[in-house]
Amino acid sequence: MVIIYNVINAAKKLQKKYTDLTKLCIYIFVILNIFITNNNKPVKKPPINSALELIKSNDLKNIYIVPDPYFSTYINSVNFFKVNKFILIDDQIIKEKKLYSFAFLCLNNPRFAVNKKELIDDINCQREFDNFKIFKSIYITDFKIILYKSNN
Repeated sequence: MVIIYNVINAAKKLQKKYTDLTKLCIYIFVILNIFITNNNKPVKKPPINSALELIKSNDLKNIYIVPDPYFSTYINSVNFFKVNKFILIDDQIIKEKKLYSFAFLCLNNPRFAVNKKELIDDINCQREFDNFKIFKSIYITDFKIILYKSNN
């Protein structure tokens, strides 16, 4: 009876040891997989910092974007946006004519939406504003930046 009991205990310990080893191997594999594939995203995020740097280099602080709750929330959370104290403006501020100039930051056929297709400019990027004229248009990956200044 004692021999059977010892054999059963030894089998249980051996089974537990292999189960623990198997779990450990799986955990190690999962963690290694995360580190190896972490930067291999099929579609990269739009280069928002590069776009904001271009706007800053043109001495503009006011930025207009197409009204969108997702993009406006995202841009407000970007550290470069906060540090440089950019201001998001809307149609009402533009209509009040209190601005001399502003930048229109437009997502122009971003890669996450259209992949690598070459398309004409997005319809949302073709906006006109009363009493403002375009003085410069800049294209970078995923963005079209249109710089406006007042006609006055």
